[in-house]
Amino acid sequence: MTMVDRTIYWKKHFVALFITIILFVIGLLIGLKVSDTRLITLQEFNEQQKADFESLQLQYAYLTTSNGSCVVFKKALDQSVDNLETARIKLESYMQASTNPENFISQKRSYMLAEIRYWLLTRETRKACGKDSVDVLFFYQDDENCQKCSTQGYILTSLKDTFKDKLLIFSLDASSEEPMVSIIKNVYNVTSTPSVVVDGQVIDHFTEEGELHNAICTKFNHAPDVCNE
Repeated sequence: MTMVDRTIYWKKHFVALFITIILFVIGLLIGLKVSDTRLITLQEFNEQQKADFESLQLQYAYLTTSNGSCVVFKKALDQSVDNLETARIKLESYMQASTNPENFISQKRSYMLAEIRYWLLTRETRKACGKDSVDVLFFYQDDENCQKCSTQGYILTSLKDTFKDKLLIFSLDASSEEPMVSIIKNVYNVTSTPSVVVDGQVIDHFTEEGELHNAICTKFNHAPDVCNE
């Protein structure tokens, strides 16, 4: 009787182990499928933003050689920058949730290069349309290396909601090995995170919303109404 009980007990453990392995494999396959789907989505968006940037370049060329509309162009530029920032945030969350974040590294580099291209185009646009917006470079790292970077990002998002198209935000991972990121960091002497560069003014520490709001307002030639509220 004891031998029978032990046999049944062993069989139960074997069945439980087998089921656990099956569930683990299924979970792993689902995780890989989700990761692949997310990567494909990011790749598709990356191709779309490249096409959008080429379109903006053509619009800018037309603007500077003909009688194009600055209002229309800047609205398109602002929308493209917003879309890119939304995609960047998704990319960061996908990388944190992924079991193989290396798959996303090339996409992250593409996004940062796109951010820099848009930032440079913004500076060029001022030559043709004048300055009626402020650009902010946001240097961040992941939460493990910069505990206040996420909070700084939320504050910038809130300020974007306040200033609308009068504020353009470009986010760069300060830990990136991308040469262009290193060049920009050296130009502005960015050595810590979070850091923000408000239209050339470097703030190399975490900044509360009120202080950052005031710093942005000082950079306008003609301050918007929200600066007087």
